[in-house]
Amino acid sequence: MSFDQVEAVVLESTGDISVLHRTEGEDSLHQDLLEGVRKTP
Repeated sequence: MSFDQVEAVVLESTGDISVLHRTEGEDSLHQDLLEGVRKTP
């Protein structure tokens, strides 16, 4: 995985970290999936 494949990094309130990524040739994440997600903690 490279940085250009990372779509979002989500810091959960539980302390978990989720990295949402795509592989080459895949579409980007639909913006509805990120609705309500803040850009900064």
